Formats: sequence, C-alpha cells, structure tokens
Amino acid sequence: MPTPNQEIGFQNHAIQLNYVALKELHFESNRPPSTIPESEYADPNLSMGRSDYDENSKAIQVAVKFEMNSPGRFVLRVELVAEFRVDEGLFPKDKIHDWANRASFYVILPFLREQVYATAIRVGLKPMMIPLMQVPTFKVEAPVASEPPAFELAPH
Repeated sequence: MPTPNQEIGFQNHAIQLNYVALKELHFESNRPPSTIPESEYADPNLSMGRSDYDENSKAIQVAVKFEMNSPGRFVLRVELVAEFRVDEGLFPKDKIHDWANRASFYVILPFLREQVYATAIRVGLKPMMIPLMQVPTFKVEAPVASEPPAFELAPH
C-alpha cells in the first residue's frame, strides 16, 4: 500500500468554498431495494444551477442534483447547495458567472459523489459511483500592479 510521503505545494484559488449543504435527499422504492439488479438501474441525470453573484456578501450559490429514476422500481434524488466566496482583487467580477457555470460543479462533485454512494448503500441498493469526468481548464491569473486580471478559458 502506498505511503503519502511527498509534500504537495499549492496556492489558494481566488474563489473558495464557504459551505456545502444537503438540500434534498429522497429515496422511494416499490420493492425491497436489495432485490433490484443493477441492470434495472436507470441512467442518472446530473443538473446544476446558480444564483446571481451577490456583490455585498461577495458570494455566489450553486446547486447540483443527482437523480436516478428507474420507473416502477425506485427513485433516488440528492441535491446539494454550495456557497462560494470571491476575492474580487484576484478574480475578475465579469467572469464569476462563467466560473460558476463551468467550474463550480467539479468542486462540488466529490460531495455529491459521497452522498449518492452512501445513500445507495444505506437504502440497500448496490453502491453507486458517479464516474470521474474530464474537467475543463479554467484559469485566471492575478493582476500585476494596475493591470486588469488575465483570463483564459479553454474550449470544451
């Protein structure tokens, strides 16, 4: 088994997570979950939405939802809400909504993955693992002296 022995250097991002909260946790089944074979599980749907940026609190909220609806068998739904605070000195205000729309989902995804996995086990379903996904590149460089911040967004 590997041993963590290499230190990792990092620099904080200009947008930081304030909190992640569970908004909805719903499970409904028409038969004992342990009797439902994985072949009868439906494809999951993932969705997200965001608030407008609040300049007073310097924060934006993002919601993500996992839903699996296997008609006649079961419904599993997990929705999380997260709030991010923005350092406007390091991140351009006009790019906050772009960041929220394209990058915030990947910050919240590990929390959603854990909720779905643990809930599936608790209710008697087979463990469900939201797969790893390709993450789009989203980079903002800190401003130099009085220059506006540089902004780069790689295409999908």
